[in-house]
Amino acid sequence: MIMKSYLKGAFFLSLASIVSIFNDITVKLIDLSSNDIMFLRFFFATLILIPFTFFYKIKTDKKSLRNHGIRALIFGLSMFFFTTALKTLPIALVNAVNFSIPIWVVLFACIFLKEPWNGRFLATCIGIIGVLITCIPIWKNANISQAILLLTGAMGFASLDVFNKHLLNKDESMVMMLLGSSFGISLLYLPFFSWNLNSVSLMPFIWLALGSNLILYFILKAWESCDISAIQPIKYIEFPIAIYFGKVMFQETPSIYIFIGLAVLVFGLVINAKREISKK
Repeated sequence: MIMKSYLKGAFFLSLASIVSIFNDITVKLIDLSSNDIMFLRFFFATLILIPFTFFYKIKTDKKSLRNHGIRALIFGLSMFFFTTALKTLPIALVNAVNFSIPIWVVLFACIFLKEPWNGRFLATCIGIIGVLITCIPIWKNANISQAILLLTGAMGFASLDVFNKHLLNKDESMVMMLLGSSFGISLLYLPFFSWNLNSVSLMPFIWLALGSNLILYFILKAWESCDISAIQPIKYIEFPIAIYFGKVMFQETPSIYIFIGLAVLVFGLVINAKREISKK
């Protein structure tokens, strides 16, 4: 039964990772500001979700609204950092730095979910070293601000994963979690929307909206199935896909430091995953 739950969680997280990389590619191809992309992406995501709230007769209270407001703020800021970096940096590099998310998830889960820390400190330290190595190409070009944006966004996504797991443990409605994120972010970016959409096709944003909803849904299903720390290494299937499309579509050649840093990251997370599985 435990192994079945693990495989179910790994399956849904794999789906989330695959959809995520195609969303990233779409963002790089859109010639609009990060603010415009963020608003349109989650505005359409909200429209898609509204019928589900009526179908499932979703109800909420002040505490739930506050939680979803916090989630939307964290998610919105993290997405802005990530989207801004993605528009200017190679897609493989952005994804490699984002692979530090599992390390932060382990750290935050120990602090906020009171998960045991024993045996995880080493994996966390190894992962941080991997992130530092991956960021060497950024430091070589003195683009420290982009490194800070990426790492801040990664930490934001990790804290959101832990927050989502906490709400799932409290039996929060999954549809409401989806709607809360999309509506909150679209509202957050409405004041910054330029309204200058002459000759801009809306089809990419409909795809981004569908993809955004699917990514979060798959992630929530994964967290619902098993412990979040046990399946973190699954996210690394994004990396070879990112390298392939970065090379084919954007003529990007990944630095050797990306591969070295990723290898260190994987090593740290394999140590953690083995410990999680052996505990059971």
